[in-house]
Parts: sequence; structure tokens; C-alpha cells
Amino acid sequence: MWRVVFCFVGNMQGSVTIEEFVDAIFAGASNSGQIWSHFLGWYEHRKDPNVLWLFFEDLKRDLRSSVLRIAKFLDMQPTEELVTKVCHMSHHSYMKDRQVKFDDHFVFDHVKAQIGLEGYKHRATKVRKSGGKVGEGKAALSEPILKRLREKWESIIESKTKLKTYEELCEDVRKSLPEYYDTKKLAAHFKHIKIES
Repeated sequence: MWRVVFCFVGNMQGSVTIEEFVDAIFAGASNSGQIWSHFLGWYEHRKDPNVLWLFFEDLKRDLRSSVLRIAKFLDMQPTEELVTKVCHMSHHSYMKDRQVKFDDHFVFDHVKAQIGLEGYKHRATKVRKSGGKVGEGKAALSEPILKRLREKWESIIESKTKLKTYEELCEDVRKSLPEYYDTKKLAAHFKHIKIES
């Protein structure tokens, strides 16, 4: 999460340490609340017909199946050509070449005074240089920060769901939505389209 925020504020190196950022998040500095409550709130609605869970890890592993999950959720029957186009336009290289289309300056302009950056001008993009890699944020965190994150998970998520990790949460959601996450069921729904990328 801190990498997203650093990217959002222009990756101003040295202005905020990871530890300062974590302290602020644990103190409630986020405008959108804390991620654990966000997960828990949506977890309670995971089987609602108007809610679809998608995971970054699944998008990175198999973008094509994720696009088809979204199409099924929206009750669409896309052509092979459209699925291919959506996958192409959802790929990092495509977005990187068009970063201005993923610019978040309107949000940044709204919150920059709250985070002490009133005069700062930046066209913040959500497109990372690296393309984002599963687990890269966790690998950059110190053991004391990881411990705080585990304790927060235990007190908010595990205490209510018995799910010990984010990975267990993802797997539980996938199992609870077989119509979207069972490859055979997805393939049966889209008989005219190749499922695997």
C-alpha cells in the first residue's frame, strides 16, 4: 500500500519513510479508512449478486480469465476479438505508454492539503514503472512492520472470519464464487472463447 501512496504523491524520496507512513495509516490517516475494515466489509458481501471480487494476483497470473470473470459478472457475451483487445489494453505496456489516461491529479489535488503538500504540483499516475509484481511490497517491509500488520489482521479479519492470512481470504472468496473462479464453469459459460491466455 505504501508504494501506491508514494507513487500517488510523486514518489518524493526522503519526504516520508515507510515507518512514518505505517504510523500514519495505523493512526487513521487514510481518507478511505483502513484496508482491514474494507476487506471485512466486502467479505461479508462476497456472495451478493452485485459484488465481484477480483484480486491483483489473479490479474497478474491470468488476465484473460479475469476479463472473462468481469464479462460474466456484467452478463456480457464478448467476442474473441473484444476479449483480446481488452487484455491488450489492460496490459502494463499499453498503460505505461498512455500514463496520462491513468492520471489521478484530481484526487491528489483534493487531498494534498491534508497531507501537507499544498503547493506541490504533480500529475500522479497509477501505472508503476515496474508494472507491479505480486509480493514486492511485502518484501520491502521490515519485520517490525510485518508484525504490526499481522497483529492488525488477527484483530480485525481473523477474529471475525478465522482466516489467518490474505492468501486464505483470497482462496475462501474464490471457493465461495465457483461460477467465476472454477475454470470449467467459466469455460462452459463462454463456449465460443478460449479461456486460458
